[in-house]
Amino acid sequence: MDLAKLSSLINRLSKTSLSVNEVDKSFLQFLISFKLVKIEDDKIVLDKNFFLHDFVILYTENKVTISDKNYTRSHSYILVSTKEGLTNFFFTYDLTPIKVFRFHKSTRGLLTDSIIEIEPKIIERKPNLIKFSFQLDPPTSIGEIIKTGYYVYSEIKRDEKIEFFYIPYPSFNVKIQIIDKDKVKNASVNKVILFLAKEPVLLPLRENYSLDIKGNVIDVNLSNVETGIIGIRWVKSD
Repeated sequence: MDLAKLSSLINRLSKTSLSVNEVDKSFLQFLISFKLVKIEDDKIVLDKNFFLHDFVILYTENKVTISDKNYTRSHSYILVSTKEGLTNFFFTYDLTPIKVFRFHKSTRGLLTDSIIEIEPKIIERKPNLIKFSFQLDPPTSIGEIIKTGYYVYSEIKRDEKIEFFYIPYPSFNVKIQIIDKDKVKNASVNKVILFLAKEPVLLPLRENYSLDIKGNVIDVNLSNVETGIIGIRWVKSD
C-alpha cells in the first residue's frame, strides 16, 4: 500500500471530488473495496463510512509468543485520520499482568510533508492495566497517517488456549500471529461478545479471514473488521 499516495488522495477528496480518470484504476478499486471512497456521477468522493469514526486503521499487526515461563505481545497500527482538528486519541491494554511495557516509535504526518515523531503519555498504570494517550499538536488534517504500537512482557504461566485482540477502530487489514509453546492441532477465529462476563461468548467468524497452522504457529489475516474483540481459540496436538 502506497501510504503517501493514499494520504494525499484522501486529503484532496476532503476538499473536492475528483474525476475517475485522475486515479489509477487498480488503486481506485482498492479504495472502493474498503469503503473509503465511492463513485457518484463519474466523480470520486469520500464514502460516508469513512467519517463514522475519528480514525480508521489501515493495517494492524499483532504477535503473541507463549513459552513455559514468559508471555509477550506486540501490536503495531497504521491509522488514518478521518476528521480535521483532532487533538488526541487513546489506547488501553488490560489483557494480562504487565512486567514490561514499552512503546514503538510513533509518527504522524500527511507523508507528502515532513513526518513528526510523537510521544505517547501514560495516563493510568496498574499491574494489569495501561491507559495511554497521544496529544496531537497541531491538530490532525484529514488523511493524516499515524503509526504507533507497543510491546508487553509478562512473567506468567498461561495454559489457556485462547487469545483476545481488541479492534479499537474499523480496520481494513488485521494480521495476527500466535506462537504457542505446544504444537497446535486446530484453531478457530471468533467474534467476542459479553467480554466482561464470567465466560465471554464466542461467535465463529465465517468470512473475511484466512487461517493457517504450521506446527506451533497460528497465522490469521482478517479484512474489513469492525470495532470489537476478536478471539482466537485453539487445541494443542496430543
